[in-house]
Amino acid sequence: MGIDWSNCNSMVWDSAPLIYYIEEHPQYVDKLQVILDRMAANKISMDISLISYIEVIVGAERSGNHRLADRYRFFFQNSNNINLHAISLPIAEHAIDIRVKYSFKVPDAIQLALAHACGADVFLTNDRKLKQCTEVNVILVDEL
Repeated sequence: MGIDWSNCNSMVWDSAPLIYYIEEHPQYVDKLQVILDRMAANKISMDISLISYIEVIVGAERSGNHRLADRYRFFFQNSNNINLHAISLPIAEHAIDIRVKYSFKVPDAIQLALAHACGADVFLTNDRKLKQCTEVNVILVDEL
C-alpha cells in the first residue's frame, strides 16, 4: 500500500501522524519525513483542520511541555504548503453524515469531511477504524 504520487495534489493529516513526526517517534519519523520530502518536491499541499492543531498543542500543554507546544506552533505556522482550515457549515454537515454512517467520533468525522471537502487524495492516519470510510482514500502510517 502506498501513495500514487503522480496523481496526488493534496493530503490531509490526522493528529497522530503529526505527533509521530514532530515528536520524532522512532518507528514512524523516517517514513513521515519521506512523505514530507515528496510533498515538498511535488508541491503537494497538506491540509490540516484546526481540530488537529488544537489536539496536538493541547496534548503538549497539558503535559506541561511548552517547548513542544511551541514546536507544533512553529511547524504549522512556518511550513510551506500547509493550509489550516476552520470548520465551515458545509464541512460540519458532511461530518454529520459521516458520523451517522460510521459512528466515528466527532473530531474524526470532521477530519474526514475536511479531506473530502478539500478533494484530498489521501487522508493519512493510523486509526484503523477510519479505513471504513469510503468517501476518502484513507492510508495508515503503518501501511507506508
